[in-house]
Amino acid sequence: MTDFELASLYADVAMDVYTLFTVYYSIIFAFVVTSYFVARDLSRGLAVLVISLFVVTMSLAVFQQALSVMSLISLGQKIGVAVAAGQSDLEWQAVAYVPRRLLTLLPIAFNAANATIFFGAIYFFFQCRRGGIGRAA
Repeated sequence: MTDFELASLYADVAMDVYTLFTVYYSIIFAFVVTSYFVARDLSRGLAVLVISLFVVTMSLAVFQQALSVMSLISLGQKIGVAVAAGQSDLEWQAVAYVPRRLLTLLPIAFNAANATIFFGAIYFFFQCRRGGIGRAA
């Protein structure tokens, strides 16, 4: 793979990660706002449907996001190794100078943060449904 192809692929994957990140947090925000306003008024069947759709959608989004982040980290490590070995002219890429250990920890931290926010949104839904949080009835 040439330097141009590697830099182009890295930019494309970085944009995919950013797009998935934006979609993920848009869905989370919409779910939290919806929970605040209507969770208390939903019947049991509709509540199960809403939670089921949210869990399925977000599971797929988290999986896709995790794959994209791992691809981005892998490409970053490849750029770093090539620059360190003097086999690449991509020293202008900031990722070439990030320590490899940090690059291996980033997906773990990223996925842990996403999981925490995901479970927090579900907890918020049930708190609104119970009546502890949310608009007054």
